[in-house]
Amino acid sequence: MIVLFLTTARFIFKIQDAPKSPSALDVILTGHQFWWEFRYPQLGIVTANELHIPLSTDESARPSYLKLLSVDVNHSFWIPQLGGKTDLIPNHPNSMWMGPNRAGVYLGQCAQFCALQHAMMLLRVSVDSRDDFAAWAMNQQQPDVQDSKVAASRHVDAGMH
Repeated sequence: MIVLFLTTARFIFKIQDAPKSPSALDVILTGHQFWWEFRYPQLGIVTANELHIPLSTDESARPSYLKLLSVDVNHSFWIPQLGGKTDLIPNHPNSMWMGPNRAGVYLGQCAQFCALQHAMMLLRVSVDSRDDFAAWAMNQQQPDVQDSKVAASRHVDAGMH
């Protein structure tokens, strides 16, 4: 029993203390009442309720490193097919990493009752191939067409006065 305990403890600490890969995608995940915010600081992208991460294979390993924050109450990030639950507690940053090896869409939910609209805190994780992830990121980085039209009309209106 002692040998089993020590072996298990060694592997747990090895996994928890694993250094972050230089190729990792950084994502700041913030739980709000009653939605999820995902910031990709390396890419300049912000999304809501839908996380996109690249497929991580032996040939092209690119794990996703998630920094977990809460701005209001306790939340729990849980995608059953991609890993265990990780709590988000206000003023207590947490982290986890994902390295899924199968592309697809995975569904999850806040697993911590966070108030009456808790059931609305659904989320979707899209694990994309390298090319699909690059195309998604490029699309997200494009200026919003509606914002561009509004800015252009303000510029024209300003020039007419």
